[in-house]
Amino acid sequence: MKKFYFLILICFSVLIVSCDSFNRGIAAAGYNTSGLKKYNAGDYKGAIADYDKAIQMHAAFAEAYNNRGLAEYYLGEYTLAMADYNKAIELKPDLSVAYSNRGQNYDAIGKYTEAIADYSTALKMSPNDADTYNDRGVSEFNLGHDTLALKDYDKAIELKPELYNGFLNRGYLKYMRKDYKNAIKDYEQCIELSPNYAVAFNDKGLAEYDGGDTDKALADYNKAISLKADLYAAYNNRGSIEYYRHEYKLAKDDFSKTIAIDSTFVQAYTNRAACEDALGETENADHDYNRVKDITAVKDSAKTSTTDTASKNNTN
Repeated sequence: MKKFYFLILICFSVLIVSCDSFNRGIAAAGYNTSGLKKYNAGDYKGAIADYDKAIQMHAAFAEAYNNRGLAEYYLGEYTLAMADYNKAIELKPDLSVAYSNRGQNYDAIGKYTEAIADYSTALKMSPNDADTYNDRGVSEFNLGHDTLALKDYDKAIELKPELYNGFLNRGYLKYMRKDYKNAIKDYEQCIELSPNYAVAFNDKGLAEYDGGDTDKALADYNKAISLKADLYAAYNNRGSIEYYRHEYKLAKDDFSKTIAIDSTFVQAYTNRAACEDALGETENADHDYNRVKDITAVKDSAKTSTTDTASKNNTN
């Protein structure tokens, strides 16, 4: 009887442990879901707090590590994100989204070869993932492999015709090839899919400008600014048109707005100095040229000091 009773106690103990594990798993899933909601609302820090709790409840919760990594990525915490993606992959080697997300993280720190390797692994698991084709195309383009990039952008758009940023990326590739006509077509398709996408109007403006239609380019820059008042590139680009039209005061004002948004954008200081020279404001021009030297020196120093030291997928 004692032996049998002992066995009963063991079974009862296992049952308690199993129930506790089950309950912790349910709680972990709840925190993960809560984190997803906060992430989708743009509350990345709140999402991370919930993912922390999910992982505390369930230490082998690969999806929670992946999701926390994604929130960290959008906060610019690339080292933390990398560690979480690595852990997610360690726990669940077939979690394709973790490879895709880690690829984005590699891309953000300039490790394009590693990014491509991760995207390729993800695509072996999920061969119809249009977003990952698009992302791999970006890394390939950044390495100068524009033929491979174009192939991936084409595939992404074939799989997901509503992928507006696929058209944007393909348009930019064509723009860099000086194929302005077809670049504009892709930008127009991007805008049709996402009518309030300011970056697409700005980029289409560049293609219009280099294609020789400054009126359309100016209209696109105006539209971009109306949609996104802090898009410094659009002010700089509009200022360039105004400068070449000898509208120096308007151009100077746009270059000043560019600098107010991004005080480290060297080209805007050079452009504003050119306007000041044309307006006879020699002292102001000299000051801006000196700012260019100062900013360039700081950036070169930063590059030297760091040399020795790098849209995506949540999971339920």
